[in-house]
Amino acid sequence: MSGTQMAVKAMPQNAFSTITLAAIASNPRNSSTDLVLRRETPLANTALHCQDSVSPDNSQHDYRLPPPRNLRLCLSLGPEIGSGDVSRVFAAEVIPSRSTPHLQGRILPPLAVKISRRGMANTLLPEAQNYAEMGILQGHVVPRCYGLYSAAIPNDMQFGPWEGDTGGDDRPYHSLPADEELFVPNAVTILVMERVGEQAALSGEDFPEIQAMYKDISTTGLCHIDMSEKNIVKAPKNPALSVRTSPHWTKPYQFRIIDFHRTRKANLRSDLVAVENIMALGSLFGRDVLDCQ
Repeated sequence: MSGTQMAVKAMPQNAFSTITLAAIASNPRNSSTDLVLRRETPLANTALHCQDSVSPDNSQHDYRLPPPRNLRLCLSLGPEIGSGDVSRVFAAEVIPSRSTPHLQGRILPPLAVKISRRGMANTLLPEAQNYAEMGILQGHVVPRCYGLYSAAIPNDMQFGPWEGDTGGDDRPYHSLPADEELFVPNAVTILVMERVGEQAALSGEDFPEIQAMYKDISTTGLCHIDMSEKNIVKAPKNPALSVRTSPHWTKPYQFRIIDFHRTRKANLRSDLVAVENIMALGSLFGRDVLDCQ
């Protein structure tokens, strides 16, 4: 690096308080309209209480962000790049002229926006919390997550990402506490994410690397639960930010693991959580896993 070149810092994952999705909806008075979403506090799924449980030992992986900031980010959605039962995912581009000027000098990677389907707003509450739990793993095991945001969709608004959705019951897709006040059916939630690659075409040769990735996830005490080939995708080809190397692997991972709305914390030591995760991974790959160490 040239001695006169200024260092550029990464954008903190908690920097934004409002997200504007440009021209995302329409109403009777206007052919297109924006939707402004505000930062929300995530909520964890209820913990897994396992028989013969022991005290978790993942406190050494606490990940601390700087104090939250109140920056504005305006995004234009591009093509749909993923979808599932609870959400749709779109590529997104920053509109600098409508975002906080202080974005200049801070790096954001290419972005994607995960948008809850009609009636599924609550499912992104625990997913956001699980990404927060995995803060130390963001950018090399899982994508970076820049927060959870919500808005209510007025009755007279046609919200583009909900076209074709009939709505449904989101309760089968999360394990949120029954006594919590959750979102109403006309709410939408989004996650602003680092954009990653397409679903990976996996082979048996990939098992050791993905096993190492689940060892990393297990250090946070999380059981993925929603383990599937569709949730193992390619890492970004040319990452805009530096990528860490795991102590469980000798070089940067070529994959990322996604979709954590069903994921739950377990009251187990991390080595026992690893047993649960890697046994499930072995089933996915058709392998008998006798030793996950």
